[in-house]
Amino acid sequence: KKWFSSVSMSSLLLGHWKYREQWLGKRGPTWPMSEIWHGSKFKDLQWFWDPEATWPLPHKCRECRRYNDLVSLAIPNDQTRFEFTCKHCNNKEFIDVNFVQGDPRNIGLIGHWDGWQPKFGRGISYGSGSIELTVANMEKEKRCLDENVFVSSFVPEHKLPNKQPSALDPFLDPLVTELEELFINGIEVDYPIDVPESPLKKGKCRIRCILICWTGDYPARCQIGKFSKKGTFGCRTDKCKGESVSGSTTKYYLNNRHHFTSPWNKREMYDEYDVMEEIEFSESYARKKQRAKETG
Repeated sequence: KKWFSSVSMSSLLLGHWKYREQWLGKRGPTWPMSEIWHGSKFKDLQWFWDPEATWPLPHKCRECRRYNDLVSLAIPNDQTRFEFTCKHCNNKEFIDVNFVQGDPRNIGLIGHWDGWQPKFGRGISYGSGSIELTVANMEKEKRCLDENVFVSSFVPEHKLPNKQPSALDPFLDPLVTELEELFINGIEVDYPIDVPESPLKKGKCRIRCILICWTGDYPARCQIGKFSKKGTFGCRTDKCKGESVSGSTTKYYLNNRHHFTSPWNKREMYDEYDVMEEIEFSESYARKKQRAKETG
């Protein structure tokens, strides 16, 4: 709510709307690729900001209590009752679909995680890390200013990831819980300005938030996504398989000419959830390690 008490901050949060002709109603990457809305991901989510778009909120399965995305199902706006099958547990049920309107004032966030060393010295090596958020709605030159980088939490040295994929969970859980609440229920604010070239006027409104993407170097993104980042299946984006040569323990990706014309299968997060859950609740560390090696 503090953001929306400032006229100048509210204006910055409408940076994407100022350049809406570059992304609204468009698909795929567009020139000059200098802002996040020139890319595909922002355009894929344009329903979130489009005031003429209506979309359904996620549904939490009554059986497994996990959320299911309904946007991809293309449910007609006039269909408020829907027979639904949970993609996690295959439970079938009739649900009441709750539709909401897109709004240019909604907030898109970019997450970032990285470790760093605040102090060096002889015999001393301290490490820490921070989970940060920036606002995708802002123009890049404004978004990257120090005052517009918001720290979600600091991770102390003894909690830095060390072979345990759950090491960051205590610091990510509060963020994920709050994002879930802000996306589904939103927050009511007193918006201080009119939205330019729009019928939306200043005053009471409900703002929703969405996490668009996560940034960081390769090890950091693997830590957040719970990928092994090494070994037989070390790639975060493709299901490429590393193989040993002459009995070496080092893994290599072979037959690159073949895979240039016949690419590896893509690694999709939605397809990995069940595997991650299986590994998380494995009875022994040896079993966890073996399954992580087999799946990446």
